[in-house]
Amino acid sequence: MLMVAPSASLEYFDKAIENYEAAYGNTKRGIFRMLSEYSRLSKKLGQGLIPLLKTNYDDSTSQFKAGLVLAEDSFTKLSEYLKDSDQATRARHDLLLSNLIRKFKSYYYISDAKHNSQKRDFRRAYEQWTRACELSGTTIENLKAHPQDISVSTKWTLTGEHQTNLGWKSLAEAQMYRDRGDWDNALLILNRARDEWDEAGLSYLKTRSLLAEGLQEEVVRLTPLIDSVVYDIERERKLVEKITTLEAQLSNLIQNTSSGSVNIDVSSKAIADSVSITQQNTEIVTKLENKIKVIVDEVLPQLDKLTLPADRKAEISREARDLVDSTDHGKAYMDKARRFVGQLGKVATEVGTAAAPLVPIIAQLSALVV
Repeated sequence: MLMVAPSASLEYFDKAIENYEAAYGNTKRGIFRMLSEYSRLSKKLGQGLIPLLKTNYDDSTSQFKAGLVLAEDSFTKLSEYLKDSDQATRARHDLLLSNLIRKFKSYYYISDAKHNSQKRDFRRAYEQWTRACELSGTTIENLKAHPQDISVSTKWTLTGEHQTNLGWKSLAEAQMYRDRGDWDNALLILNRARDEWDEAGLSYLKTRSLLAEGLQEEVVRLTPLIDSVVYDIERERKLVEKITTLEAQLSNLIQNTSSGSVNIDVSSKAIADSVSITQQNTEIVTKLENKIKVIVDEVLPQLDKLTLPADRKAEISREARDLVDSTDHGKAYMDKARRFVGQLGKVATEVGTAAAPLVPIIAQLSALVV
């Protein structure tokens, strides 16, 4: 749908609504009112996809939820609008509207899941990814019953989308285990997420379409996200083990002190471990910042290829270079990175499909700056 700049596509839908309403006024044929409804719903879908692309998940979730209500309301009007049409026409429009409702539901679940992941509410994210997977899985099963009604490209695209959803669901589940300190299960489920995304990539390749190949590249770029979470889990496990040991040593130190017998070796060891843990936390933050710098550095060549006003291109390039060369650390650096991701999302919105190479980079950076 958004094969041009998103804002321009919304204007096309406005024009379509105007034309179909005029046709209905001249002919009183319900089919034109139905086509007007499709255009209105497609515009609403676009209004949700724009903030979703910009990783503004709060806004996109609201748009998709409102669109779902409108689509379900349109479904109740279907028989009235098409009362003068033959059965085949009614069945065809019934299917088209059902697909629109499915899209609104799917995007709502996905958007809300990502919104909750941003807030680190992984339980709610897992629930929404589960609903998205149930919906995409049911769609595939329904299509299997009518293989003659679906192209090979559509079949593998829908399969890839389902497998992508399964990977995100597994990632949310792994984060839940991580929060509980169940490192082994978290790592096991992360391996499952990796396999599901690998399968999604293969499915997209089987479509032999340029659009799906772009989706395949986006899935491939999700692998570093899993690597990052695995690294963090391994480090957290080691830190927790060290902290547990440190607490035991401190407890022993306090007991010895209260009894008048201070063990200097234990005291020195406790201090050394405390310093070591602080250093390790600093290393984790530094590695995360360096990963962001590497990804942002990849953005710079892509920006040169975009069709943007010279001053706008210079501004975003300057912000990217500033982020790569920044000497800030911790909260100051992450705040700067979040602002840059927001600016990058706006650029992607402005240039439409020409920004396709930026989309997976934006998604990867968004996951790191949560």
